[in-house]
Amino acid sequence: MSAPRGRPEPERQTLARLVRGAAVASAGEAQFVRRLRALGVIVRPRYRAGGTAEVVGYSVALRPVEGDSPVWLGGGRLARDLALPALRAGWSGPPEAGDEALAEWLGRQGVKGPGREARELAEAEWANAAGRVGLAVERLGAVPAGKRARWAAVARETAGVFGAWSARVEAAAPGALARAADTLG
Repeated sequence: MSAPRGRPEPERQTLARLVRGAAVASAGEAQFVRRLRALGVIVRPRYRAGGTAEVVGYSVALRPVEGDSPVWLGGGRLARDLALPALRAGWSGPPEAGDEALAEWLGRQGVKGPGREARELAEAEWANAAGRVGLAVERLGAVPAGKRARWAAVARETAGVFGAWSARVEAAAPGALARAADTLG
């Protein structure tokens, strides 16, 4: 799927890493949607049958190469932990007003203006990001091998940290950070 479409890796792999990174870096759903769009990912909601009042899932696609159509993949098809209900369960920020998230899904971006995801990182913040990666690696090493669910949760979070960092510094071509994110994801 990647070679004929002119991409360095399969789109599913790229999308899973970008979605996981955006999810881990976001405090809530509206921020998640803004982050994905800022990364150049095309996002569309899946609504509960009968209207557009409740989002129950989503699909993502990379911007197509000229002449191609987008390849849409649902969050749950990328990975179980990337389904919208799983993401919602993992966000630790204060619950958003349903209107804010719905406005983002409906494409009314910037209802409250861009969030923290739109900021450029200062040098000290890059050092903090590097520290977070180190902490994530330490957390992985501290989980006993027999604690499968706990290991999976820490690996998922660590994959998101590596994925978000990869999106910032390896945007042109996936590198070591992307490989680490993919392996952990």
